Amino acid sequence: MYKKLNGWKKTLWGGVLLLALQATSFAQTAEITLYEAPGFGGRSLTLRGYTPNLEQIGFNDRAASIVVRSGNWQLCTDANFGGTCTTLTRGEYRNLDGRIDGQLSSAREVGINSNETGNYGNYRRGSIEVFDRPDFQGTSILLDRDSTNFSNNGFNDRARSIIVHDGTWTLCTARGYGGDCRTYARGRYANLGRGTAGEVSSARMSGGDIDAPYLHGGGVVVGGQSAGATNLGIGRVILFDDERMNGRSMVAVENMVDLASTGFNDEVASIVVEGGSWEFCTDAFFRGQCRVLKPGQYRRLDPILFRSISSLRAASSANGDFLAQNRGQTNSARPAIELFEHDDFQGRRLASRGGITDLERENFNDIASSVIVYEGRWELCTDADFGGRCAVYGPGRYPKLWGLSDQLSSIRRVDR
Repeated sequence: MYKKLNGWKKTLWGGVLLLALQATSFAQTAEITLYEAPGFGGRSLTLRGYTPNLEQIGFNDRAASIVVRSGNWQLCTDANFGGTCTTLTRGEYRNLDGRIDGQLSSAREVGINSNETGNYGNYRRGSIEVFDRPDFQGTSILLDRDSTNFSNNGFNDRARSIIVHDGTWTLCTARGYGGDCRTYARGRYANLGRGTAGEVSSARMSGGDIDAPYLHGGGVVVGGQSAGATNLGIGRVILFDDERMNGRSMVAVENMVDLASTGFNDEVASIVVEGGSWEFCTDAFFRGQCRVLKPGQYRRLDPILFRSISSLRAASSANGDFLAQNRGQTNSARPAIELFEHDDFQGRRLASRGGITDLERENFNDIASSVIVYEGRWELCTDADFGGRCAVYGPGRYPKLWGLSDQLSSIRRVDR
C-alpha cells in the first residue's frame, strides 16, 4: 500500500507518522529513582508519578542519591509538597544538597503534569464485558478485576466477543494466564476469532512493572557511568551491544527477568562483570540456555550467549544461593516470593508462586512485615483483590516493608 503513494502523499504520511511518534514520546511516563545511600547504593525506589507522601511507601527521609531518567521533578522535605523544595532535571545526582539529603518526603513531576496525578491513579484499573456469542449477543459477564480461572464464574471456554470499557486487557486460553494470550485495548470486538473465541480461561488487566507508579528495587542506569551496590550487595554488570566493550551500554545492579523493555534483548555482545558471579540466560525468566560468568571482561561472548541474552541474575546473591540450592527442582516447586511475619525475615512465613487475592484465606492478612522476592516483580496491596495502596517489588531481600508493614491483604506477579 505504501509503495502506491505518490511523492506528496509519502511526505504527508511521513509527517503524520512523525507527529504520532512525537506524541507518543511526549506521553511517556516521567521516571526518577531514589537511592538510600550516596553514589546510588542501598535500597532503591523508582517513582513514575505524583507521590505526596513517601512515608506510605516506605521511603520517607531516606533518599541520599538520585537518578532522574526523564521529566522534571519537584522534591520536597515535607509531605504534600511542603517544606524545602527543589526541582531536578534529567541527570545523575550522586550526592544530594544538604537541605534535602535524607529528608525527602514527597515527589512529583512538574511541567506537563503539574498539580495532576496523571494516569498513575488508574494503574491496573479497568473493566471488560465478555459475551458468549459473537456480536455482543447471549449471556455476558462484567469484570473489573483480574480473573485467574473463568471456571469460577461459569464462563470457561465460552467467550466469543468482548467490549473493553476501560483499560487494556489480556485474555489467555489457560487458567492462571497461561496458554496463548492476546491483548485488547479499549474498544468493541465483535468476534474474538480463531484461536481465542471459545477458548478463553483467564483474563487480567495489562500493566506491569513498567507502568507501576512505585517500584522497589530494579535500579538500572543506562550509559555505563554510574550505579552502585544495591540491597542485594552483588555489585554490578555492564552490558555492551558491540564486541570489545564498545557501542551502547547498560548497567544492571539487580536481577532482570526480561530485557525486552530495555532495548538490550538479544543485543548483548560483550560484558564486564565488576562484582559477584552472574547468570545469563537466552530466554526471559532465566530460562533457555544459561551460563555463569565470574568477575572479569568478556570481550566477545561465546556463541551461545552472543546477542542472545534475555535475562540475567546474580548467582552469588542471597536469593541466588537459594536458587542454586534448588536448581534441581521444577519451577513449580520453588517459591517466587516469601512473606514473613516480622522484620528481618523472622516469624511465620508464607511462600507462593502465584497471586493471592485475599491473604485472609491464608491466615496471613495484615501480618507481613518483610519479604524476599526470588523471581519476577510483585505488586503488594493493602486491600483484598489488589485494592488500596500498592507498590511493586523487584527481586531482592526487603527486611522491612515500612509503610506497608502489617497491612498487606493481596499479592500478585505483574511482570509476565
